[in-house]
Amino acid sequence: MTGTARNGATFAGTFSIDVDLNHDGRFTGAGELDYASGTLDSANVGQADLYGLVNGTYKVRARAAVSAGEVVSSTATVTWNVPTTSNAARP
Repeated sequence: MTGTARNGATFAGTFSIDVDLNHDGRFTGAGELDYASGTLDSANVGQADLYGLVNGTYKVRARAAVSAGEVVSSTATVTWNVPTTSNAARP
């Protein structure tokens, strides 16, 4: 998963990805908060791998701290397709 900050926001270097694993519409279940994390580069672009997900549709939330210390988030629903052959590349 790759993301880019919008509206000229400046972030404080790292971000976290939360995944609604139990499909209850929240990010409070076991393992859902901080499912993955990464570092933002100077252009506020970051990448994180979401390994371990099975085929399905998930609500995913990215969180990052802005330079003033306020945490901002953005939520999206994504469909995750896992390759079925052992030689297939990871998504």
